[in-house]
Amino acid sequence: MDNINYISKNELANSLSVSISTINRKLNEIPHVKLGDRPTSRVVFSVPKVIEYLESLGPNKKMSAQTL
Repeated sequence: MDNINYISKNELANSLSVSISTINRKLNEIPHVKLGDRPTSRVVFSVPKVIEYLESLGPNKKMSAQTL
């Protein structure tokens, strides 16, 4: 089984040099896993899937897959 790295919302924001608010606004676009059913449940991000998402945005976007 492959070992997939997951990071928190805070770690993703720090890696991309954006605010947590930016991550929250883009949450419907960025691939993520919600750990629970409540609105306050923790959200984690699969690093390979986030990199794939960022690369699909193209080279002109501010967020960069190279920072992860």
